Amino acid sequence: MSNFNKKFRIYAGILLLIITCVMPGCMSRGKKAAAGDADEFNISSRKPVIIGGPAEREPRTTYRDYIPWLNYIEDKIEVPVEMVFSSNYDDLVNRMQNNEFDIVFLNALQYVLSSKTSAYVIIFSKIFSGHDYYQSGIIAHNDWGVLNLSALKDREISFVSRDSDAGYFMPFLMLRDAGLSSVDYISSFWGNYESVVNEVAEKRSHAGVVYIKPDGTNIAYQVLADDHNKLKQISTLAVSARMPTPVIAFSKRFMDENPETAEKFKDAVLNIRSDNAGAKAMKTLTDAGWEESYVPAKKEAYDEFSLLVWKQKELEK
Repeated sequence: MSNFNKKFRIYAGILLLIITCVMPGCMSRGKKAAAGDADEFNISSRKPVIIGGPAEREPRTTYRDYIPWLNYIEDKIEVPVEMVFSSNYDDLVNRMQNNEFDIVFLNALQYVLSSKTSAYVIIFSKIFSGHDYYQSGIIAHNDWGVLNLSALKDREISFVSRDSDAGYFMPFLMLRDAGLSSVDYISSFWGNYESVVNEVAEKRSHAGVVYIKPDGTNIAYQVLADDHNKLKQISTLAVSARMPTPVIAFSKRFMDENPETAEKFKDAVLNIRSDNAGAKAMKTLTDAGWEESYVPAKKEAYDEFSLLVWKQKELEK
């Protein structure tokens, strides 16, 4: 494909994003015609693969980061790809239940909570620093004099969202184990880690939650990378047990109806970094803090996490 065509697709995609983002959710669509005019050679004439996911960041930014990745996947599976970012988790689950998605991007908690109502199969696990797990942490500004979790009683804690595993569920368990119930502290939700870290750094919250990669990289390091003075004022109060990383899951309907396309998609994701074009597509996502790579999922890890989630749900009844 010529550079002109690729640039045209990106500019056209951004225009489409602006149009679609005025409605609930946000959708990106890749359209590309392969060489030849016959339908069997025209990628745009084929039924698109619909990928769903939560808009964990501002939708336009998310879409911009994913454009090279979407273009690469289309090249490999020879079918157009659409990506839909739901405005919230409830909307995402409703769409999953209505069979609107062929493939979904979910964190472990979202997968577990949707597994009883939606027929999806885990295919890939995200890799962080070479591992298929990560952890959650709770941070505080040193000026507050908070030295442990029990000292957060009656304080304000910033979380990401209630459907976030590292951004709420695991920190909630850590606070519970420290003897604090949800009524013992003030909860605020910001929708992303960047906002949480800034709330703590600016001393607007007594504590906040972060995710931590297996190499020890704390998201706070990334957010405050250009302000070392603020970073030095942040302490980590506690780190959670390991939890499985976010997943890519295929709907059973998609796998049954489009086995060839499903296999091509799997191959494209698994081999993306070994392909020059794929490596460039992944670099955009990695630089944006989105992805590193994916490997075949180990279902048992998610089964164990599922037991933890449903045990807590029973306690809440």
